[in-house]
Amino acid sequence: MSRFNIRNRVDVTLLSNLRIMRSRLISKIIANNPTCASLPEIGSIVHGLLGRSILVKYLEERKDTQGNSVFPQGFFSKFHQGALTYNDLLCDIKATYSLYAELEDHFHGDIFPIMNHEQEIITQIDLLELKAFLDGGIDFHNDQMTLWPLYSFDVIPIQLISSIYEMFFHYQENESEKGTYYTPFHLVDLLMDEVLPWEAKYNEIKILDPSCGSGIFLVEAYRRIIGQWQYSHPLEKITSSKLITLLTSSIFGVDLNREAIRIASFSLCLTMCDFLEPRTIWAELEFPQLSENNLFPSDFFEGGKSFDEHKYDVIIGNPPW
Repeated sequence: MSRFNIRNRVDVTLLSNLRIMRSRLISKIIANNPTCASLPEIGSIVHGLLGRSILVKYLEERKDTQGNSVFPQGFFSKFHQGALTYNDLLCDIKATYSLYAELEDHFHGDIFPIMNHEQEIITQIDLLELKAFLDGGIDFHNDQMTLWPLYSFDVIPIQLISSIYEMFFHYQENESEKGTYYTPFHLVDLLMDEVLPWEAKYNEIKILDPSCGSGIFLVEAYRRIIGQWQYSHPLEKITSSKLITLLTSSIFGVDLNREAIRIASFSLCLTMCDFLEPRTIWAELEFPQLSENNLFPSDFFEGGKSFDEHKYDVIIGNPPW
């Protein structure tokens, strides 16, 4: 492992603000709900809320060459009169959760579901603090306001999303001065170059990461499988159905942490979006149900599990550094 060291100032600020936002939300929820939820449950709710919000912002801010985003024109005003953006909706908790229900119904999959007890625990004040983070106009490290947004969500590299959640899992509240450890991209690239070079003929393949965490190896494997398919079909435009097929037939992961599995699913579905035009995402895409089909919350060394039913061509993951 190596220390998380991103030189880009924008990414550093985003990660810093996200870490502080996570800690603030968890601390406030614990203070307001001392007996009604466990710390792991509260952490799952906060991670779900943040992940859902990052995905909505990505879908909202990603534009095609004509300036069209994923959502139809006037989409947010359906939930709150005059709302132009997701951030506008966060001023109305009822409208916000109506949006979440609509997105879950539209996209299916397993990345939008509202957690048990979430609506009992999350308050309007929590959403307003979340709004301040998403607006990007405050450096939470020193609570200083800026004249322009410190970051946007349309240009966040997909790999960074996995690293954000690696930070969530490996960061301990009492280790804030020790830094965050994660799987560095150059290590992922080094290993993947050996088994899945970009410019190679596409062949059907099954890949397993037996300790997948938030999916950093699986995301890169999926990107390269897509790249190989495009390399082998230069005259064809990849469709949403083909992207789903490549994902569900090729990518498999196991991890003891159920929360990690949910985030790996999030990362893979976000990767899928990166290969589609914004309007196509809304018009055609339904996210596959990856949990228990491709991503298994289990102990890899226990026999008799459903992932044992498959035969894998490649097993890859983080070496025991």
